[in-house]
Amino acid sequence: MRTLTDKILGYLIFQHELSGKQKFKIPLNRQEFADYLYVNRTSLSSALSSMQRKGIIELKNNRFTILNPQVHM
Repeated sequence: MRTLTDKILGYLIFQHELSGKQKFKIPLNRQEFADYLYVNRTSLSSALSSMQRKGIIELKNNRFTILNPQVHM
């Protein structure tokens, strides 16, 4: 995966498939999520905010809904 958005989306799609639900919770807090992706927390938060503004995801804390994964492509 090339971009941070791709990495985030890959992880979120995986968690979405595990949950089997439209809205799902990830088992990581923001710092743990950043560590998992090998990025700093500020970059992760910025990327998540950008993804939300573009209509790719909805998020609140560690609860997510994937709206349109193709928007960023």
